[in-house]
Amino acid sequence: MRQQLQRRIRDARCRLEGATLTEDEQTESARHQAIEDFKVFLAQRIDPETRLELLLGADYFWLETGPAVRFELDGHVFVLAQGDDGVCRLCDQAPDTAQPATLLAGDPQFEDRLLVLLGAMLEPTKHIALRTDPS
Repeated sequence: MRQQLQRRIRDARCRLEGATLTEDEQTESARHQAIEDFKVFLAQRIDPETRLELLLGADYFWLETGPAVRFELDGHVFVLAQGDDGVCRLCDQAPDTAQPATLLAGDPQFEDRLLVLLGAMLEPTKHIALRTDPS
């Protein structure tokens, strides 16, 4: 049985029997809800076509700082994580990468900034050349 179905059965039993969840179950439930909220957050900020391109088959999980999604693009593995402060951080999981890039959750150009950051991480030399080209 899949975890999500197990969680729903457990929650239904608690509601029907009036039982309460253990502290660990409450923590797990809160994390699960935060991950679901993160999915909704991304759905509200990223166009459906872009989401399909980036996040189809992605792995949503919990980091120490909050919900995150791991996805692969052109052989690179990226993690987009949402922190308690409402800021999202994008990083390439390659060992030689720089600090994570920051995206503000309320930015109306969230998707555009995400795409530009991904482009810069995938093709850093091309991105640098575009920035330094005087024409």
